[in-house]
Amino acid sequence: MKIIRFKRETQEAVGSIEAGTDEVNNGMKAMNEVGDVFKHILESVHRVTEQIQEVTATSEQMSAGTEEVTASVTEMSHIAKESEEKSKHVVQIYQEQSLKINDTRSLVNELKNYSNELQEMLIRFKF
Repeated sequence: MKIIRFKRETQEAVGSIEAGTDEVNNGMKAMNEVGDVFKHILESVHRVTEQIQEVTATSEQMSAGTEEVTASVTEMSHIAKESEEKSKHVVQIYQEQSLKINDTRSLVNELKNYSNELQEMLIRFKF
């Protein structure tokens, strides 16, 4: 009776581990997609920052009447740089989370292996 219950509980644990593995894999896929989106955003922000800096340089060559426009573009450049820095920070956090998810995936795989080994031992013990 105890062996049957232990076997059933082991099978349930294996099922839970497999479900957890699927969830981790889905999470990794989602995180990779999010990472790609953030990289694309970071590239876009960088391009926008460069374009704004070019506009700023051109504005500075204009007459004194365009000083107000130049100030606005400079402010936009500052905001774009801040956005770029924050996007870099988000990418860094994503990379750290990705490493943690990989570590979790490794641990889940180890638990799955241990569970399989335990199940094999139970089968051998039963016979």
